[in-house]
Amino acid sequence: MTRTQIIAGLLALTLAAGCKAQGNPAAVATQSSADADTNRRIEVMVRAKFDVPQDYTVAIGERAPARLPATMLCL
Repeated sequence: MTRTQIIAGLLALTLAAGCKAQGNPAAVATQSSADADTNRRIEVMVRAKFDVPQDYTVAIGERAPARLPATMLCL
């Protein structure tokens, strides 16, 4: 094998390792403590990024898988 073929193979392997299938949205369980923690982190980030005062309520909706074509998942 040439050096170029090895580099191309390693690049393809690296890109393929980053791709994964999305889970089944029907299998989403009730909100757990991990989800509550994630919602809190999102709220803190939104408040900091957009300078939202504490007297405003920030409501985080239910998260769902993105509706992107499979080709866009591996950028």
